[in-house]
Amino acid sequence: MNDLSESTLELGGVAYTAYCNAVGGKARNGDKLPNWDAMCEDPAKQKLVEAWAMAADAVIEDFLNI
Repeated sequence: MNDLSESTLELGGVAYTAYCNAVGGKARNGDKLPNWDAMCEDPAKQKLVEAWAMAADAVIEDFLNI
């Protein structure tokens, strides 16, 4: 994974979990979404993990600059 800090990954997990809750835990096609830990452990999902972590980090950075 990129050089993401543990706290950035935690923020990504918070954001992803909130997203999962908001959409009822289902993808658009009806498949069950994996939990954050499963996402982090799946080598095929590392780009998604990085994207969620970086997006959450960007929100925090923007918030702190208000």
